[in-house]
Amino acid sequence: MTLLRSTVRYNRREGVWEMRCASCASAGQTTAWWELSTDLWDPSSGLLKCRACLNLAKRLRRRQSAEERRAKQRAYYRDHRAERLAWRHAYHAANKERINAERRAKYAAAKEQRAHAETLWELAADG
Repeated sequence: MTLLRSTVRYNRREGVWEMRCASCASAGQTTAWWELSTDLWDPSSGLLKCRACLNLAKRLRRRQSAEERRAKQRAYYRDHRAERLAWRHAYHAANKERINAERRAKYAAAKEQRAHAETLWELAADG
């Protein structure tokens, strides 16, 4: 049986809340507790990784060649194609009326724009 360990603690000595990064802990730095502040944690990333781990991941992504990134994207697309198609079919079945109404409105607007463009061409040719 494993004990659940908290990722947040209060440091009484310094009087601050601290948080442990899961990536740092899995890398072997189990004693790495970081002060819970926007300097060390990015709230927009969900506070799952410290800024050092986020920056490391960003650097590694930048170092990948374009071909490696495309190959990774193609593999992801292949692996999740069936799920995506199932979701799309379910979404379109549930929203068929709204989708068709939007398509009719878009078609009517394009038809009106084409008619307006034709009249402008006719006026330009006459003048």
